[in-house]
Amino acid sequence: IILSSGFINNVVGPNSVGNVTGDLGLPGDPDLTALIPGYTTNDATILAFDFSLPADSIYIEFIFGSDEYNEWVGSAYNDVFAFFLDGSNIALIPGTSTPVSINNVNNGSNPAYFQDNTTGTYNIESDGFTTTIAGTFALNGNPTHHIKLAIADAGDHILDSWVFIRASSFSIPIEVDLGPDVDLCDGESVVLDAGNPGYEFLWSTGETSQTITVDTEGEYWVEVSYLGNTESDTVYVN
Repeated sequence: IILSSGFINNVVGPNSVGNVTGDLGLPGDPDLTALIPGYTTNDATILAFDFSLPADSIYIEFIFGSDEYNEWVGSAYNDVFAFFLDGSNIALIPGTSTPVSINNVNNGSNPAYFQDNTTGTYNIESDGFTTTIAGTFALNGNPTHHIKLAIADAGDHILDSWVFIRASSFSIPIEVDLGPDVDLCDGESVVLDAGNPGYEFLWSTGETSQTITVDTEGEYWVEVSYLGNTESDTVYVN
């Protein structure tokens, strides 16, 4: 998924223009404006939806890029984006409470998360962009959650910015642990439990339930899947 404060197709490389612009003439977003006090936002693009998951957290990967780099770093033109999960922004510089924006991630601020593309090293129009930023974020106890993905120009309507959400990365982390290897005596059996109720299961035996009962020596594995994300684990029964 690509969201832009201008035109999505302006980001196609190579980097041949230092000031590519799609002026949408649209208003900003108050939630984004609140993240950068003293600035106004314009040309906001928003994707928002409700979702329910049998999970207590979600996982996401993204990259933010802009043609505001590098000449407008530290200026009044501070394009911004956010992922508001149940009202709180989770598009943060890892390990901080600082939102990702032009003035917060660049050659001088948090440079470990920045790729300078002013010389066109990378086949993308953006003059600069973040490294891939990933995180796992806790969900509250409500049955339904809301996420709002938003990006906007700040200070003016020109020079495009983009946020890229990696395909299939809006997902849930799956943890599968069948436990240690098991020792049985003749005539005994053991229940193997893949956990993660409500997900999809495939065992080495061909069974598709969350648990299976085994009484035969051998190696047993399970694949647990949900929303395109799959994890597995293996245990040996002696």
